[in-house]
Amino acid sequence: MEEKKKNKLYLKWWFWLIILILILTICFSLIVFLGYSLINPDKNLSKLANELKEFHNDTQIYQSYNKNNIVIDCNFDNSEVETEKEEKIGEIIGENIQSLVTYENIQVNLNVSNGEKSILNINPQTQEINKTIETWTLQNSDAEKEKIKEIAKLETEKEELNTNISELTETKQSLDKQIEKLNEDVIKIKGQPKTYPAGHLTAGTDIPIGKYKIYDGSSNFVVYSSYGTLRVNIILGGNYGVNEYVYTFSNGDKIEASSSFKLVEIE
Repeated sequence: MEEKKKNKLYLKWWFWLIILILILTICFSLIVFLGYSLINPDKNLSKLANELKEFHNDTQIYQSYNKNNIVIDCNFDNSEVETEKEEKIGEIIGENIQSLVTYENIQVNLNVSNGEKSILNINPQTQEINKTIETWTLQNSDAEKEKIKEIAKLETEKEELNTNISELTETKQSLDKQIEKLNEDVIKIKGQPKTYPAGHLTAGTDIPIGKYKIYDGSSNFVVYSSYGTLRVNIILGGNYGVNEYVYTFSNGDKIEASSSFKLVEIE
């Protein structure tokens, strides 16, 4: 009899009431335990921060004032270390992404001291990742100091070049003047020198007409035109004479030389 009553215990209303209360208690506990993570994102953010710092010490995590966005800064000494750790950092965030769905965006800044910056924007709802790479200069960083040093070096080189250009310009102007003077003074020889004896000579007969340099004499040298006009009256050589003289002989000019002399045709 008692065994029959026990077998029919499930037919009692209070039995099902106890079962229902137990089920509700378990559900409520699960909702409180699991739901707390969703309604308290700061706790989840602290968990993520601890895991990231444990993996890479130089990491800072911030959240926006309205708690819609998360910013994660990871700083590295060189790009090799950043490349090695980037994947693992992504895995750590991925393992915590479900507990961060109350946020709209997670921005991960992977900063390298040489001036490179990789930015990962992660949507916690869709888990889509958008990666961009930027070049930047951290204030007072080695990269900035090197850049300032290089700029100063270039400025110094520029000043030196400007000084050299100025000096070269002045030198060129001086050389141009010297060349111009030399061009005025230079005598371009057209033929071989020829020696003539002292005496009376006639241009066009004894001497071909043309422009000559007269030199290497030691006495009076006189030229009359074919009409008897005095054209040249000099002393070649000696203490009171000239070493050389340029004259253009015309046809019929009469030459009177008291000593031998040389002629060489010039332009």
